[in-house]
Amino acid sequence: MDKCLYKVEFDINNTICRSTGKTPSMLLFGINQRDLCVDLRSELEASHEDNFDLEVLRAEAQRKNLQVQTYNKQYYDKTRKTPRVYEQEDFVMVKNVDTTPGVNKKLLPKYRGPYAIKRVLDKDRYLITDIDGI
Repeated sequence: MDKCLYKVEFDINNTICRSTGKTPSMLLFGINQRDLCVDLRSELEASHEDNFDLEVLRAEAQRKNLQVQTYNKQYYDKTRKTPRVYEQEDFVMVKNVDTTPGVNKKLLPKYRGPYAIKRVLDKDRYLITDIDGI
């Protein structure tokens, strides 16, 4: 396992990232590694003769990454619906999620309850209790 780890590392460092459009090696060193056997120091020394600006590469990758993040958020928000807000003393039913093995779930009721909301907690959470007399 340890003997092939460097190959995996090479592949990860030289695979183009979808969100940035660059390889991690390119963003870190400014070059793509050509081969496993080539010494990275010699490649870096040879590439210093070329005129490239790492800051420009990194800024462009950051800009692209922000674009992808914005797109992903918009895509997620399209299908996300706002949670229903309940008040104290409202009656609610709770979805019946019975995971007991061997129990036929087809004939189980879909919901349990009714329950009364005793207290409204933060982050769309509620404390529920049984209704007296039921």
